[in-house]
Order: sequence, then structure tokens, then C-alpha cells
Amino acid sequence: MNLDIAKLITNGEEYKKLNFIKNKQQEPYLIKNYSQNWKAQKEWDFEFLLKLDPESIVNTVVGNAAAGEKQIIPMTLKTYIENIKNENSIIESVNKTNEYFKNINGLINATYGATGKALEELTAEEFNNANEINLTGSFLLSRHAITKMKEGGSIIMFASMYGIVSPKPNLYPEGINPNPIEYGAGKAGLIQLTKYLASHYGPKNIRVNAIAPGPFPDIKKNDNYNQEFLDNLRDSTMLKRLGESKEIAGPIIFLLSKASSYITGQVLKVDGGWTAW
Repeated sequence: MNLDIAKLITNGEEYKKLNFIKNKQQEPYLIKNYSQNWKAQKEWDFEFLLKLDPESIVNTVVGNAAAGEKQIIPMTLKTYIENIKNENSIIESVNKTNEYFKNINGLINATYGATGKALEELTAEEFNNANEINLTGSFLLSRHAITKMKEGGSIIMFASMYGIVSPKPNLYPEGINPNPIEYGAGKAGLIQLTKYLASHYGPKNIRVNAIAPGPFPDIKKNDNYNQEFLDNLRDSTMLKRLGESKEIAGPIIFLLSKASSYITGQVLKVDGGWTAW
């Protein structure tokens, strides 16, 4: 895949972990990476800017800046998956993307479903609904996007440290529920989905990997303003700090690029050492 002509689909709420800035018109953009030496390193270290409204866009078609240019170039085409649980909605979005670009090179699937409820309060319907988003939606989106990857491609799934380890109840002060079971179960399933797809589509030069973010709390949410909780998260990492949004962008760039051309079926943990204890 030549990233100087990359076309990508991005999907999901997990993009809120990434790094946003405002331009003069106060429109949000995602900075993925910036290269001081485009011509020498264009196969992997490059400027990649995505126009994204994290409050309303569920699925956004993106492209990269033209070689040698050092300014924001927003895409004008955006497609929406209105309902990730609806296969027709997925097909419509994928087809619209492919019709515009004539090919799809990559998929970043950041879908997640969770209720935030305590285990004792969670209903079977809520559990199933969350994982229809986490697993079924991810499966269908990947399968349909892959049919348009005529020249091979790269898929990145957003897993989680809680798809690898379970949450420690003692980290959560009174009033804050531990990371919900339906979220962790879905992310664990997504890791297996990643490995299966990597095995199945490897002969077609389609790589499938996952990143597993660690503590990147959304401190804008009232639930996460608890200082004791934030301190507990920090102390549970080897680096003794919380993750910053830009630290998710780098691994995504790596896994999309030719720098990772011999890597597939892997889970890259971006967790400050949380799961290495």
C-alpha cells in the first residue's frame, strides 16, 4: 500500500482518544503525524490530517495530504454508518467510499458498545446489544471493506487493555463502577476477530492488527473527575502517568504504513506498561 495515495474508512467513538486541534474556522481536525522530510520518508512518516466531528460523525472517509504539501487539506466526502448493527447501512457506506476513491486501502475500526452499568444491573438484552456493536458490527464492516481492497490493505481494530486483563475493583472509588463486563468481553472478542481475519486474508496481502489502549480517561466526563480514581490509574502504569491522545495516533500510523508491512495478527499494547506487570 502506498500511503501517498491512501484512502481509508474510519469508524467509531474510540476516536475520541485521538488528538484534535482547531483551525481558523474552529473545525476539528485530527493530526496523525507530521513529516519534516516527506520525500525521504514518504513510505511511512507523513503528514496525515483528518477532518472529523467527534460529536456526530460515526463513520468518516478520509484521505491524506498530497506529497510535499504542508497544510491542512480536509476531505470533502464523508459517509456515515447510521447504524453499525444494520448491514445495509454498512454496505451503503463502504460502496459510497469505494465509488469515490475507486479503492479502499485501510480501515480503522474504533467501534465500541457499553452501558457503564454494574454487573448485577446489566440485562441480557443490554449485553447482547453492546456486543452486536462491538463484534457483529466490526465483523460486517471489516468483511465488506475488505471486498474493496483490490491492492491489499491494512485494518486496525481498537481493542483495549480490558480485552486482555480484567479491571481491578480496588482502583475504583465508591460511586464509580469498574469497566463494564460487556465492554471487556467485546474487546476480547475483537482481539480474536483480528487474529482470525489476519489469517484468512493474509494471502490477499491484507494485514489485520489491533491496538489495545490503556488508561486514556475522558476527563471531560463527570464520572472521571474523581482525583483518587485518576491517581489510581496513573499508579497502575509503569510510566506513572495517563496516556495522551497523540500517543494513540503514532501506533495507528505505524500499523497503516509500510513500516509494519510484515506485521499482522498482532495486538499492539499502548498502555504505559499496564498489562506487563
